[in-house]
Amino acid sequence: MRKPGTGVLLGLATALLGIAALAALVCGPTNIPLAHILKLMTAKLGLGDAGGLPAWEAVVLWDVRMPRVVVAACVGGALALCGAVMQALFRNPLASPDVLGVSAGAAVGAVTALYLGLAAVSVFMLPLLSILGTFITVPFPPIHPNYANNPATGQPFLLSEMTPGQLWSAYIRYIGAGAVLAA
Repeated sequence: MRKPGTGVLLGLATALLGIAALAALVCGPTNIPLAHILKLMTAKLGLGDAGGLPAWEAVVLWDVRMPRVVVAACVGGALALCGAVMQALFRNPLASPDVLGVSAGAAVGAVTALYLGLAAVSVFMLPLLSILGTFITVPFPPIHPNYANNPATGQPFLLSEMTPGQLWSAYIRYIGAGAVLAA
């Protein structure tokens, strides 16, 4: 059952997304007027003609700005979905990747790749080690003693997941201090 006002909130969020997308299409190192953007979009849909507009505006719009806007919207939606799933899984509105230590685990992988020079070996090493750091962080709670108390509530899981986050933060500070002293 939906709460009253959910449709209004969804409509407002969609309108704000549309306004942000149009602003991202208009603004940039070379400003393209909103009228030109709308004319190029209607021409792409076959509803009008883009005659009289410089060709570079179409190239900038369709090859640079539009893919960036679409990817930004998809990434934002994916992050929102992951946050909602995490909060539903733990039944706690405060559950987030930074509280649970997942962000710190990813940072450990990235810092390790940079510190060991693995990021210079391949462009894929930094994201690969970040993902590996995340996957190393997630299984911590089931082996933590608090998890055995009552794993169904999610509360021991949430509390025990904070421990590796603090551990990873200490590791990052240690590596950072070592890098500063070596310089």
